[in-house]
Amino acid sequence: MRGQKCSAASRIYVHASISDKFLKALRERAEKMVVGDPREKPVFMGPVMNKSVVEKFIGEVAEAKKGGGVVLTSGDVLNSGIFKTGFYLQPTIIIGLPASNRLFRDELFIPLVVVDKFKTFEETIAKVNDTNYGLTAGIFT
Repeated sequence: MRGQKCSAASRIYVHASISDKFLKALRERAEKMVVGDPREKPVFMGPVMNKSVVEKFIGEVAEAKKGGGVVLTSGDVLNSGIFKTGFYLQPTIIIGLPASNRLFRDELFIPLVVVDKFKTFEETIAKVNDTNYGLTAGIFT
């Protein structure tokens, strides 16, 4: 979930009937992810590439909040202790944004995922296809 590869899921669509249970499980999993030196066994996510990625992350989280999004987990930059000499970000989950928000359509390459609910398969397919980039999306029913 480091978010710096083209196949990193940057958006998730979850059926409304399971959204509460799904979001609880997703949050628990994200909060258990270990960020740190990727050479160490328990570490799931190492640093991002550079300071500009950190700045982009900060800006995107702020934009999500301004657009009505809720940070379900983290949104933090880690920069003290062992994290002083690198560019470390916590996995971040954003909920509550309208499906029209650009964060559902733009490739970000940061450890941030936006989540939206759906009721019908057709509705979800329309949302998934509402991008020029063919972003990776997860659909959970």
